[in-house]
Amino acid sequence: MRSKIALCMSSKKPSIFERGARYFFAVITGFTADVLVFHVLTSAGMPILPANAIGFFVGFAINVLMIRLIAFPGTVVPRRWDFLVTFAVNLVVMFLGSLLIWTLATRCGLNLLVAKLAANASTLVLNFVFRNFLDRYWACFLTSRKRP
Repeated sequence: MRSKIALCMSSKKPSIFERGARYFFAVITGFTADVLVFHVLTSAGMPILPANAIGFFVGFAINVLMIRLIAFPGTVVPRRWDFLVTFAVNLVVMFLGSLLIWTLATRCGLNLLVAKLAANASTLVLNFVFRNFLDRYWACFLTSRKRP
């Protein structure tokens, strides 16, 4: 069993740096939609937390699609699992980001959009680490479950 996992881990995949660059470019689209929706909603008078949640989920939907197409095009993670697991992680990250936005904007007096950008930048790193782990180890998990 160990030999299957070792073989899987040594398979040809883009480097972490190449994936990171692809991921960054894919996320820019969802990130832009997220910030735009957040800005429009807060400018219209919506409170920070619901505006952030709506913007975050619009951005999330775009991100899942773009990440599969650009950053991890050859992924073997099934779409349903990819969406559900990424959604669960993003839900946690959204709550952490909302707390960070609220803290930076209301407690520290930082501009609301600057606080949103700071929160999204920090959650981008967490999401990339998780997504890279999911893609890299899903194939190994499947390989290790196959019988010889």
